[in-house]
Amino acid sequence: MFRRARTPLLLLAAGLLAACAAARPPPPAEPAGAEGCLGRLEALDAAVAAAGVGDGEAARIPGHPYLRVDRLLASFAGELATAGARRAWLEALRRLDLEARRAELANLPGPAPATPDEIERCGRALVAALAADAGAARALAAAVRVPDEYRTARRVLGLYAVTALPVDLLARRWRRRAAGTFALPPQALPAGGPWRILRPPRAETAPPWPPTRDALGIPRPEAAAARALAARHAPTFVIARAGPADDPGRPRWRRGAARPDVDRGDPVVYWRLAHTRLQGETLLQIVYVVWFPERPRSGPFDLLGGRLDGLTWRVTLDREGRPLAYDVMHNCGCYHMFLPTPRLRPRPWPPAAGEPPFVPAVIPPPPAGAAAPALFLAAGTHQLLHVDWRPPPSAPAARYRLAPYAELRSLPLPEGGRRSLFRPDGIVPGTDRGERWLLWPMGIPHPGAMRQWGHHAIAFVGRRHFDDPFLLEEAFLPAP
Repeated sequence: MFRRARTPLLLLAAGLLAACAAARPPPPAEPAGAEGCLGRLEALDAAVAAAGVGDGEAARIPGHPYLRVDRLLASFAGELATAGARRAWLEALRRLDLEARRAELANLPGPAPATPDEIERCGRALVAALAADAGAARALAAAVRVPDEYRTARRVLGLYAVTALPVDLLARRWRRRAAGTFALPPQALPAGGPWRILRPPRAETAPPWPPTRDALGIPRPEAAAARALAARHAPTFVIARAGPADDPGRPRWRRGAARPDVDRGDPVVYWRLAHTRLQGETLLQIVYVVWFPERPRSGPFDLLGGRLDGLTWRVTLDREGRPLAYDVMHNCGCYHMFLPTPRLRPRPWPPAAGEPPFVPAVIPPPPAGAAAPALFLAAGTHQLLHVDWRPPPSAPAARYRLAPYAELRSLPLPEGGRRSLFRPDGIVPGTDRGERWLLWPMGIPHPGAMRQWGHHAIAFVGRRHFDDPFLLEEAFLPAP
């Protein structure tokens, strides 16, 4: 009886499937100059996924394989009233995709279905067609989103409303301790070892200012000007050294290794540009990232130690090119703190909004002849202890070199080929910490692990991202 009843049901299902297939619209026609582009990009995506070499810095946009989005560009999605703004926005999305695909192509182990030149040609043609269709561009803008770094399901399963309470208490305790340390003079800091100074390379030319702005008002300095800005504002690192773990260097892959390490013989600081939105303006930021071989474990029950460690220092420039604020975090997104200049004051922070912004100190204006401050880091933990305009006069000193952060997206392999420092999910392999077993109810995957730009959740209680373009505006007001 059941077999006889199944036959008409199967026929009905087949008819419905056929009807759906007949009703499905054909794929959109590709514009002139972009014939075959979507298929080529989809083939490239398949090859990248099969090889596990996807770049996760910017988010993909479903249905538009030639575009990617970050939090800055997503924040402009509702502000595209003019054709110029739409075109600038789409071009910026295209450039994000091209940057990611260059890294993915370099990291592919075999032949690629497309070349960088083909990808750029396809992207330009597809963007030109999309920009000419205001309705399609508006539909895209309404749909774009960047997934946050918090998983609500984990918070539900982990009883977040309860488990967040002790985490918040621990965060408050760390803030009190860090604020007390910042109040100490450099000679009284709990350094943990003798100081060693790493100075930036000498700035050869004064950076031109102001930078060109696109139709969205985003500052877009030329490559040479960006390098000059990075050199001018690069900080001095004053690092307490207790052992090899306190020697910064260049992340690398060894032959056949499953986890990266750091070449201590090549002190390098990676830099990139970023942006923040404050009081109706988009301001330029310069980001500096330093890597250490590890955070040594203090004992068998140390949940914070592990392979690779690092610090990210960010400088926000005002419209005149002067530092307006600094902020810093570890490369896991942990221990975030703001260090504003006197021209900003903290906003009132509602208790229901989660962890308040941590402001342990205000950075005074630089003395004559100083362009960038000195950052005092503790041995082992690499915690920022103090910021001063002058390093210790008697400590041994060396210079580091500056390198583009984009280099980390495609590192050379000793056996040939290339590989990103980061997995497709933005995590550095092999850098998980023991704290993840206690902090998973906060909803952050791999808490304590080192992360790629765009993947830094910086609050365990509440939700906050380091690359949120409104992070500074939500924390500060102009000083009266």
